[in-house]
Amino acid sequence: MPVEVPGGNGATYRVFDVHQHMPPVRPDGDPEPTPEKLQSRISLMDDWGIDWACLQAPGGWPPTVTSRVVNETLVAYRSSHPDRYIAAIGTVHALGGRREIEELERIAEEPLLDGVAWHHKLQGTNIDHPAMLDALRICQEAGLPAFIHCWQDSGPPEFPWRLADLAEKFPAVTFLALDSMSSMVHTGWLVQIAKHHPNIWFDTAMLSTSGKVLESIVNQIGDDRVLLGCNPFGENANFNYPAPIYDVLYASLPSESKEKILSLNALRLLGIDMPDQTASGNSVGEAPAT
Repeated sequence: MPVEVPGGNGATYRVFDVHQHMPPVRPDGDPEPTPEKLQSRISLMDDWGIDWACLQAPGGWPPTVTSRVVNETLVAYRSSHPDRYIAAIGTVHALGGRREIEELERIAEEPLLDGVAWHHKLQGTNIDHPAMLDALRICQEAGLPAFIHCWQDSGPPEFPWRLADLAEKFPAVTFLALDSMSSMVHTGWLVQIAKHHPNIWFDTAMLSTSGKVLESIVNQIGDDRVLLGCNPFGENANFNYPAPIYDVLYASLPSESKEKILSLNALRLLGIDMPDQTASGNSVGEAPAT
């Protein structure tokens, strides 16, 4: 069912959630997702009014499972509902050495993987660890975006200034800072950094709603680098409702900006044409005027 917000001006938007994690991988691997797992997430997207999703691996996985198995599982998820999972972001372990570099090279050739994601805190290292340099050279050569978690609860390993260091070294790589709006401090840092690094983009996952954050970001750096991220993860998605969608709808922003944030910017980042708009039948309605 579409999400309807009463009292709006009648505008509706297509919704592309750029930040979803597939359910955890079992210690023995999970190369064939069960129908129950697949339908559970699709049902959630229907309930939340999400047309399309970009899937990522879980933030961490058992040590008995290789990143290749994780990525193969990710491809299996995407292949199960290609009309809804229109993108997927692979992963490698930052400290995995040559094996992980080889897997990253494979990701660059995999047509069903569209980028690479890291959650450095969960991998026991920092965003700007020297091992990232070889990985980002591959991303740069292959034109892959790098999805980097900057979650405030991760502390120093994921401080935004570490991302700025990588953005300066690799200006041709587009970095999507995930969870970067999770505190006012993180948001403030990243907005200032993004003014000097046009290759840093943001998603709305874990958005701290104090102080009209979205309006402040758009006023300072424009509306072209902000993407909707809802961040459902785990077996049960771990959220009761899609707060970031409502934050966008209720923001004091023009409809054109909301359309960019809710879908167009993510489609542009990943090089995807607007999918068939009748695929899911979902849309979200405009919020009341503020």
